[in-house]
Amino acid sequence: MEFKVGVVAAHQAQVSDFREHCRKSESLRKYTSLAWMCGTPDAIPAEGPLWAFAFDFHAGYLKKGKHPPRELGDADLRALATSPEPVRGALAYYALSVRILGDLIDEKLSVGWKKDTRPIIGFKSEIFSSDYYSGHGIKEALLNSHHGKCAFCESKVKYLAHGDVEHFRPKAGYEQGYGFNLDGYFWEAYAWENLYFSCQVCNQLHKKNKFPVLLNDQLVEVRSTAVRKVSEERPVLIDPGVEDPRLAVRFNVWTGEAYPYDLLCWYLQKHKNRKDAEEFAWSLPKELPSLQGRYEVKVHPTSKQFMVTGNGHEMFQVMNQAPPAALRGVRTLQILGLNRPELVLQRVSHLRHLRGVFWAFLVEQAESAAAKVALEDSIKPSAEFSSLAMDAMATWQREVVRVKKAKVSQQQVNPMNVGFTVDAWIQQYTALMRQQPVYADTPDESWEMSDALMYHVEPNQLNGDERGLAYLKADEEMEPSAGWYVGIPEEDYELKVYFYDEDDEEIERTTLKQLIDAKQPWRKFKGAESVIVKGPFKQKLGF
Repeated sequence: MEFKVGVVAAHQAQVSDFREHCRKSESLRKYTSLAWMCGTPDAIPAEGPLWAFAFDFHAGYLKKGKHPPRELGDADLRALATSPEPVRGALAYYALSVRILGDLIDEKLSVGWKKDTRPIIGFKSEIFSSDYYSGHGIKEALLNSHHGKCAFCESKVKYLAHGDVEHFRPKAGYEQGYGFNLDGYFWEAYAWENLYFSCQVCNQLHKKNKFPVLLNDQLVEVRSTAVRKVSEERPVLIDPGVEDPRLAVRFNVWTGEAYPYDLLCWYLQKHKNRKDAEEFAWSLPKELPSLQGRYEVKVHPTSKQFMVTGNGHEMFQVMNQAPPAALRGVRTLQILGLNRPELVLQRVSHLRHLRGVFWAFLVEQAESAAAKVALEDSIKPSAEFSSLAMDAMATWQREVVRVKKAKVSQQQVNPMNVGFTVDAWIQQYTALMRQQPVYADTPDESWEMSDALMYHVEPNQLNGDERGLAYLKADEEMEPSAGWYVGIPEEDYELKVYFYDEDDEEIERTTLKQLIDAKQPWRKFKGAESVIVKGPFKQKLGF
């Protein structure tokens, strides 16, 4: 009884505090994913019904000897969604109440529980209805505002795939570079300014839940919360709806690669005493830094075949000296995979097409007017790879001026004829397109920072000398089962791990430390029916 009274008081205090924040905060009522479900502040349910619902939910699991989940399942959500209007309108508050009580139960009963070891997302993705950010015309509106392009890589999406509605600030948890935040920016789940249209490759394979932020002057990570939106939060990723991406990322017209323009500006000014980064980039494209190496195109003396050679740019040797704000371009390129091989080849193909049109504009008088219109269209926001086209036009125009000056200096009769015997640009693009793309040698599954190894302790194992071992991927939800998932203390790292096949035959033996250090435990778990750790265990459980 004493335990129940303490939990009731703590639960009511937390729910009441959140209700008051929602009642008083205009910005929270406008943006939070909870308040929009509740309508006006008067519709916020009282603590009593919230407590009764959460208590009945958890009691049902405890009576069956199961550890209750900390959030509502699909069946529970469907039941609430079809219940009378007052309950349906406050769906998120009932989900929040269940989670608060689940946390309090764990705090009281599960002394050995390691919440920070396994990234159990506080709000499952299922609690956010995709109907509200991909339906009701939202996706179509994003498509139109983005001109059918991915907000990150500028590829036209719809003719290849359906595309995603991407949350710039992740709604259900985010990877911050050294750990996984359990709640994410749930209050931004339905905010228009947080939604972008994205291709599945940028969204699902690269960005995922990554959302690091820059530190403030005191080297502290400052983030907004559900009850406090701070202007000091500075995302590492370039926000294409708020910022001009060209201030941080531009394109090397010679290779088709994206490069960090902000870092180039810092490097030229700090180490070369030059403030003309834009003119430098457009006039000397072969001198631009490449994350893959600076390319040179040569012709083999005997085979006459093109060779692409080169090495790293000196700018990257002084990156450690650059201020964090000058590294946003580099991190954006890396996080979004903007130099993935297939995307670079797509840009090169686009450049080859544009170069042909540019050539027609210069030397084919009959096609000049039409070519000029095509070139002007290529740099409009609606065009695919329009930022790349901007850099191409500016670079090639400077080339024309150089050629004209060279012809005049050589006293050629017709200085306006700027044609070449051999067009080096077309040859360069052809050579690059003939190269076989080089993909990183990565397995179909990998160790992520947000993945975890945990003990799976069944009720009959509480005080025993054996515990099951589970490998849990960050994007997987835990299957409901009897028992508890418990963190592994460092004191247990030398314990033996036994892998068994379906016939209970031992197939391998190692230690926890070796398994964790390998950082690819999924390889071991794939071939095993069960994995057991044998004690004695340093961690005593108090469930």
